[in-house]
Amino acid sequence: CNYGSKQKWLELVSDIRQSGRIEPRLMMAASFASILIKPCGLLPFWVNIWGRTGGGKSVCGMLAASIWANPEIGKYVVTADGTIAAYETRAGFLNNLPFIIDDTAKVRQKLKDDFSELIYQLANGEGKNRSNTKLGLAHKNTWNNIIICSGESPVITDGLQGGAINRVLEYEVDDGDIFPDGQMVATTLVNNYGFA
Repeated sequence: CNYGSKQKWLELVSDIRQSGRIEPRLMMAASFASILIKPCGLLPFWVNIWGRTGGGKSVCGMLAASIWANPEIGKYVVTADGTIAAYETRAGFLNNLPFIIDDTAKVRQKLKDDFSELIYQLANGEGKNRSNTKLGLAHKNTWNNIIICSGESPVITDGLQGGAINRVLEYEVDDGDIFPDGQMVATTLVNNYGFA
């Protein structure tokens, strides 16, 4: 669903793309590419940008979300405080649309710095088998999308299992602010989205 002015969104995105910063272009490319995962016969994978706080990483996630829906944090973009089962349910609902997670620091604390299980689970493209209250099998969620996230440190660590490493593309944020006025970009995106 779209909201606001298509022209304002297009002008903002055009200015951002012409700025030369890789981070917003990477996040937008991942967002657009998410719907191509299934037709191309690929497995889901992660795209993560990381770096110092306050540089504009969350706004990059909002930009990626604005392609499809309301990019406000807590709406389309989720905070990283859910359970793996909740993430599976959300991924199943999104199906081919990108799954965007803001600030992986919360997940890092919950998982004690080991992202392996979450990376594997979401990159697997299907939820775990679970029983229901009648001791039958509950519906299994499936998805084919890209998981987009950001944080202050990489999700790939020395202790991460090799297979998990192969499912993550990471980019360290360049020096300086990604956006000259991140608050203006965020406000514009929240008021104009869903036109791509």
